[in-house]
Amino acid sequence: MKRSFLLTIAIVLSLVAVTGTLAYFTDQIQADGIVASGNLSILQHEYEYVKDANGAPTGALQPYTQGQVIYPGSDIDKIVTVENNGKNVAYVRTFVAVPAYYAADGTSTNWITLKRNDSASEWVWADQPIPNVKIDGITYDVYYATNTNQLSPKETTQPCMLGYHVDEQVDYNGTNYTIKLSDGSEVALTSDRELMILVTSEASQAIVFENAEEALNVSYGGEPAVDRNPWQTVVVVKNNSELAKALEDASYDAHIGLKDGSYTLPAELPNGIRVMALGLNVEVTLQNSLYAYDFELDGVTVTNKMVFSGHGSFQEVTFKQGWEVTQLNGDVQFDSCVYDTALVDAGAYTVTQTNNTKTDGTPVI
Repeated sequence: MKRSFLLTIAIVLSLVAVTGTLAYFTDQIQADGIVASGNLSILQHEYEYVKDANGAPTGALQPYTQGQVIYPGSDIDKIVTVENNGKNVAYVRTFVAVPAYYAADGTSTNWITLKRNDSASEWVWADQPIPNVKIDGITYDVYYATNTNQLSPKETTQPCMLGYHVDEQVDYNGTNYTIKLSDGSEVALTSDRELMILVTSEASQAIVFENAEEALNVSYGGEPAVDRNPWQTVVVVKNNSELAKALEDASYDAHIGLKDGSYTLPAELPNGIRVMALGLNVEVTLQNSLYAYDFELDGVTVTNKMVFSGHGSFQEVTFKQGWEVTQLNGDVQFDSCVYDTALVDAGAYTVTQTNNTKTDGTPVI
């Protein structure tokens, strides 16, 4: 096995952090069947340190770079926080799914080691990860941390994690990336999905519960487990036919993951769904307008101008031809998005923009 790596032959791993949020709403269902869920909402933020010309951190933060080049033995910044951008006090929990490879004796090996923020006492990490979780055919160990504080509206947690360390045992055999397991055997990482970590956060309202553990466990149907995790019900699609079927079958709180490729969304979507990228190259084309209620769109590139009417959030979305929000049916949030033009029509609700940039990298003012 090669133990030293020159720049020209260094192993290059493409890492994507597929992010998102879940929120448990206890508001009463209205007569029209729409859950009045606007009072509870969270945003997950991911940052890295700005580096100087010599590659040293400056202390300033910038949004985390998706798909960056990383090397065996390197330490990567990935600073994860959760913001309460709703109207009620909330409890939050963050999950990190890391690809896992199991030896014959059942011992797992991860190709990265998380760097937890041990100085943040408000975060309590589970003693052991949830083992052997299957997400779209890939095996993961799922680590999770619960924030014990009640998070007030507009408040942001301390970081739960600061980054990760890439295992020195990762290698390249001329065809595939490989990693050595605990028993000395090697496995090949044959899919880009095996080079992805998945990060998401969930929230429940804090009232009526004695503590965060009780609130989140009761709200989501039990303690985190193989059959109780944020990716349990994600429907993964790889083309427009599968997307159309997933939308047809979608119920409230459905989660649809898009593999790399191009997709078309209809003009009206089911209430309460989340559509998210499961890759670095996911393009979405919209109809002339898009209506959705309690909708989330994460991590995709929108190829045409979006005219949106409804209520929802857009996180880490690139709008190639900008967007317009009209006929508000609830608050709309744009976070860590990229666009050059935007227009907000008058309405009774609020459009909030945070951490957004133009295509040239300058902040949106």
